[in-house]
Amino acid sequence: TFSGDVILDVEGSYTISGVTVNLTFGGSANISLNVAGDVTLTSNPSIINGGGIGTLSLTFDGTSVQNYSSSVAFTEFNFIISSSSIVNIANGDAFIGSGDFLLNNLSELRLGSTAMSGAIQSGTTAGNIRVAGTRSFNSGSSIVYNGSGAQFIGSGHPTTPNTEINNANGVTLASDVTIGGD
Repeated sequence: TFSGDVILDVEGSYTISGVTVNLTFGGSANISLNVAGDVTLTSNPSIINGGGIGTLSLTFDGTSVQNYSSSVAFTEFNFIISSSSIVNIANGDAFIGSGDFLLNNLSELRLGSTAMSGAIQSGTTAGNIRVAGTRSFNSGSSIVYNGSGAQFIGSGHPTTPNTEINNANGVTLASDVTIGGD
């Protein structure tokens, strides 16, 4: 029985397309998939956790802009954007699953969703962040609205990070929100 953490570092891009990823361990472990390049999930990837105790994390830790492309659930995984990392997520793509979402200090999340209820909303049905777990946005992080069409700031927009509007088509409040930062 293995007890301990497992770290998988991917220096380039990472794509999963309609396959089963089997992360089986019998003890307790935290499994971290750290990716420095783009991440693409197509079809429904199946993640199997063989009964171990611990967490599964997908961490974006690149030094240049990383693109996240997925409209399917990456179940059980926590999504983490490391300090100094920049992640771009286009309209129609989303962080989806039962895990948590963390935007670390000094990191940047570029949102492309044009959902009328907001690119970040409280629920899990639309927008760029649809995780069922906890959503954490550290102070000193930034959220940029840079979609190719008109965008909306929804009820799930956090108060802590800096907010930047970089959209020639405009950004409208979909609901009352408190925006902090610059």
